[in-house]
Amino acid sequence: MKFFPSKADTYVWMQPKVDGTSYQYIAVYIDDLLIAMEDLAELCKILKNEYGFQLKGGSPLMYHLGLDYVTDDHGTLHAIPNDILITRDDLAELCKILENKYGYKLKGDSCLCTTYA
Repeated sequence: MKFFPSKADTYVWMQPKVDGTSYQYIAVYIDDLLIAMEDLAELCKILKNEYGFQLKGGSPLMYHLGLDYVTDDHGTLHAIPNDILITRDDLAELCKILENKYGYKLKGDSCLCTTYA
């Protein structure tokens, strides 16, 4: 593993993908890891077997450090603070704005609504 610290934030480690088209990231906060890469299973196996990490999760990001996350139809990840009070009507209106103004349609707004129910 040849990750190196980002110049902008030394708690964010990065490495270019083999094909050079993008980067893979590991963000560290105390004892939490947030990993953005295509082959997450392979990295988890290395961290467990070679470095003795005890990992939880290993699934798509839904919650991290006080934020809920959803992915739109374009694959873009959106962070939403989970400590705000929002009604289902507010959420439906937000979804309409995102779709009409920016062309983003969130994957099934029920995943958002259940977060704030």
